[in-house]
Amino acid sequence: MKIKSKLVLGVIKFISFAAIFLSILHWSPFVMYRIVSPSMQPIIQVNDVVIISRWIDKSEIEVGDIIAFHTTLLDQSEVIVVHYVHEIIIENETLSFKTIAEGQTEPDRWIIEQNDIVGVYTNKISGIGRLLEFFSSLFGQVVLVINLVIIVAWLYMDDKSPKTKHEKK
Repeated sequence: MKIKSKLVLGVIKFISFAAIFLSILHWSPFVMYRIVSPSMQPIIQVNDVVIISRWIDKSEIEVGDIIAFHTTLLDQSEVIVVHYVHEIIIENETLSFKTIAEGQTEPDRWIIEQNDIVGVYTNKISGIGRLLEFFSSLFGQVVLVINLVIIVAWLYMDDKSPKTKHEKK
């Protein structure tokens, strides 16, 4: 009975730490996005994860910076896009931005307002997008939880295994 209560306590501790970790991520100055389009290749590849700094002064954004922003595509779907700043437009003391994909000669069709900007690109983690996509699926989450429960159970059962004379010293 003691092993079961320790196992339950271990799972509760894990869930508590996970909740705290997710809360910290929510309030973090950085956000991560998995790249699904080849529009920034070869600089940023499909399935790279980009790290975007959210705590920025938008008036300090310069031509050539890579930004993440909300926009609406032709099919009316809302997406977050990561592209270069191509042009900064100042109209009535309001900033807006034209963007461009890597290797293109023509800028994107949209004009980005300040409130559409998520942040500025700071770095990337190459190739882990597929792993993150797997763990964001229901099947991946079930696999993760089952593995964590097995690990916690194994650790507690290992504590209860009989010790040899050599291990007791």
